[in-house]
Amino acid sequence: MKSNIFYTITAACALALSLGSCDDNWTPKLDKEGTLRLSSLGVTVSEESRATDIDTSSFLVEILQGSGTTQEVVAGPYKYSEMPEVVTLNVGDYTLSVKSHEQEKAAWDAPYYEGTQAFSITENKVSNAGTVTCYFANVKVTIRYTEDLYEVMGDDCTVTVVANDDGNLTFTKSEVRSGYFEVVTNSNTLVATFNGTVDGSSRSCSQTYTDVTAGQHYQITYSLKNGNSDLPNPDPSTDPGGTVGTGTGVSIDVIAETDVTDTIEVSQDIETGGEVVIPVTRPKEDPEDDDDPNPDPTPDPGTTEYFTVTGTFDVDETIEVANPETREFVVYITSENPLTHLHVTIDSQTLTSDILTGVGLTSEFDLAYPGQYEAGLQGLGLPTGEDVIGATYVKFDITQFIPLLNIYGAANHNFILDMEDDQNNEDTLTLKFHTN
Repeated sequence: MKSNIFYTITAACALALSLGSCDDNWTPKLDKEGTLRLSSLGVTVSEESRATDIDTSSFLVEILQGSGTTQEVVAGPYKYSEMPEVVTLNVGDYTLSVKSHEQEKAAWDAPYYEGTQAFSITENKVSNAGTVTCYFANVKVTIRYTEDLYEVMGDDCTVTVVANDDGNLTFTKSEVRSGYFEVVTNSNTLVATFNGTVDGSSRSCSQTYTDVTAGQHYQITYSLKNGNSDLPNPDPSTDPGGTVGTGTGVSIDVIAETDVTDTIEVSQDIETGGEVVIPVTRPKEDPEDDDDPNPDPTPDPGTTEYFTVTGTFDVDETIEVANPETREFVVYITSENPLTHLHVTIDSQTLTSDILTGVGLTSEFDLAYPGQYEAGLQGLGLPTGEDVIGATYVKFDITQFIPLLNIYGAANHNFILDMEDDQNNEDTLTLKFHTN
């Protein structure tokens, strides 16, 4: 009996030694794996984000795993033109991230583009990467002067622009380049300060812009105050818009084409080559003011702007849908806090429940928890599940859905978006369309 035990132990030790001698780094393979074909990846830049073709060969590609702020890089970065043909990954859900370059806090003539796309790895299967569309994702600032001001400006005149937590650029009088600033979480303020000699007198003017979001282009123009050099000092309570003066000499006006006022104001003046994202800021409303016949225009001190909505079209107007329609219809939702729900209600005079069922949809659904409608929503390019839950930035692209509106003739169509974050803040946006 002792002899049998001795031989059994000896055989086990010999087996262990033979395995160790074959490969000193040998470890048991526990994870299930699949393959991503990176050679199938296409990278494009949205037409609304550029004026000319952009070379994407130097764009950087990364593969991320996780959601929200917990995402980590598991492969890359690869230069787009030098990627491996395939990569092997553990089974699971991932995100392809593409960016034009490593972004700086502030830089000259350096527009930053980025895009993402979710994908999954299945055991022993090869997945294609598909196409990632990149969008302009930082803030562009252009400084301009009217001719009458420029003629009396000294060479010492500068405009210093400060944004995010550390971005800083100084525009000299002769600077014609645009500056580009990174957009960082919880730092959505941009400050432009004019300093220098104007008509022989020292002048200074500082203007602050709030609710700065990715995709905006601030075209800030400085001009003489009504062309009149004998203006009094402005009263800040009645003239807070960046006007300065000393009682004598020259006064300066500041005009920003993307100026955000207390009321919702949309600028549609798009510069050639500009970033076509129209800023719309929506303050959270106090429901107690609904019955007040003379509501106070000053926001309640407790009111907070939780959600910012931007789009490739005027989201506050009824949009006439052409047939055929060639425009893109994209809405970008930025939330101060992580999102928990993004409910969508389709209120249409012609898109009945039967028609919506035919394309895998219903008239009411939650993109955060799509349930049985997930496949249909993803097929239309809409974000679902983890792309919504915990996110502070969501791209709501209904470009593929809009052609359906034209099939059944003249009608009104509303897409009602109900947003909710993890602090129980809520807001509603209605996208309105009309077909002839």
